[in-house]
Amino acid sequence: MHNPKSEILLISIAAEPAAGEYYSLRRFGGRFAPLGLLCLAAAAPDRIAVLNGGDGTQLSECLQDFDSVRVIIIQTDSSTDKSADNALPELRRRFPAASIGISGLTHKHRDHFDFTLTGTGKTAVLRILRGETPAGLFDSMPDGNFDILDIPSEPLAEGDYEAHPEKWLAGRTIEIFQPWLGLLDRSERYFSWPGIDWTAKFMGWLKLSGYNAVHFRPSGLTSSNLHELRSVMLNLAMPFAASFNISDKLHFTRVGAPLRQIWLYHPDPETAHACLGLLSQIKAAECLPGLQFNHSSIGIKHETELLTAAERICLGDLHCWTLSDLKRVMARFWRRRFFSRLARLRNAAELIMFMKTSYNILDILLSSERHGESK
Repeated sequence: MHNPKSEILLISIAAEPAAGEYYSLRRFGGRFAPLGLLCLAAAAPDRIAVLNGGDGTQLSECLQDFDSVRVIIIQTDSSTDKSADNALPELRRRFPAASIGISGLTHKHRDHFDFTLTGTGKTAVLRILRGETPAGLFDSMPDGNFDILDIPSEPLAEGDYEAHPEKWLAGRTIEIFQPWLGLLDRSERYFSWPGIDWTAKFMGWLKLSGYNAVHFRPSGLTSSNLHELRSVMLNLAMPFAASFNISDKLHFTRVGAPLRQIWLYHPDPETAHACLGLLSQIKAAECLPGLQFNHSSIGIKHETELLTAAERICLGDLHCWTLSDLKRVMARFWRRRFFSRLARLRNAAELIMFMKTSYNILDILLSSERHGESK
């Protein structure tokens, strides 16, 4: 439960769908928990509150309980800058005396905010808690040295946070980025690994919060770390998936349960050939290979071979895709898989997740006329 007298608000805002773009897939696209902000707030949980403002439309309702706020920090990246700008008038109206800042990777101050942060936020939060009023470029990115954040003591009790149905493993499955980096949790520029001791404690906290399985997004985790990570997850009886950027130095050997899936992220023309080799390694290691496609993956030379080699796919950057590209990729991947996947389902939970996947597939493959008529 948030303390209504909290002095600092940490707000996560998702990117808003743009008019005319194809966003129907967000219905069953997973919802990310603000884990980096929760770790940052663990420095002083009685004085710092974390809000998940969605796409900004429900933010006003989330703010109603607070009356002592003096500093607000909005977590953002390049895809959510506009959403943060749109939320600013509401925040100014409700908290006219508060200093409002924004996190990001731009090393210059943005004038319509009171301050800007480019680091994890730990130094900034500690300075604010000591009584400083943030202004200008308040906290810069350290040179490769990241502060290790605290782990929340109270379980994560609120929010329907759930992995994409194709990344589901067991029970409640959650995707994590790099919560140990605070405001840089979802950075695609900075990667680190907090060590196995911190990770073990954080996984224990997720287990206490009711999550049964974890999908690790790309981070400072390396393929050589998988065996010690497996020991942690085995002790907790938590199935997990590990994900990697194809540009990393990777080599996969058999790890064993509870590692179930290894995902490769964002193949592009330069990495497609290497990606094919890595998918073969993953299969040889008796693990299920997955691919996260984004817009740069469209139409690359080995697209057909990649879609054949992968056992799971997810699509990112949906606002960049045309419907024709979505239809082509989905049709190529699912043409020979749909009924074989359906026949291999083992229980009701797997059936529910496959039904969500099926909704996404049909929404794309059958929607051209409907969307065309609406334009």
